[in-house]
Amino acid sequence: TYLTQPNSKYATNGNLTLVDGIIGKHPWKGDEWLGFDTDTIVFIVDLKQNQFVKDVRLGFLEANGSWIYLPKAVEFSFSADQQTWTKLKKMPVSADFVQPVNVNIRYLKVTVIAMSEIPAGFSGAGNVPWTFMDELEIIH
Repeated sequence: TYLTQPNSKYATNGNLTLVDGIIGKHPWKGDEWLGFDTDTIVFIVDLKQNQFVKDVRLGFLEANGSWIYLPKAVEFSFSADQQTWTKLKKMPVSADFVQPVNVNIRYLKVTVIAMSEIPAGFSGAGNVPWTFMDELEIIH
């Protein structure tokens, strides 16, 4: 469930893009990635039952010349009921981001904290950069 919707230009397969088993390639094509043009992205994954999760992997694209930047951080929270959330430590981001979890969870909330604007001196300076994500993997 996306609390922040992707931009319609880069949402070809909608909710399935993050879990369709297709990892985004380089050079990138718009239909392999979800593209967001906001500085905060939030979505919730329902695992349908409590499951032990070892790690969570989330892929990001970096193509600064196309105004696509890695986010500043990702924060994961987990819950059994979607009422009470336990936050894990915010982690800096790489293109293939992996967060150790090591807990039984039912719901996983992902908050991606992007840059608020492209820095001066770079193409697109002053604009909100794009954040592109591909596959979300829950590792048991």
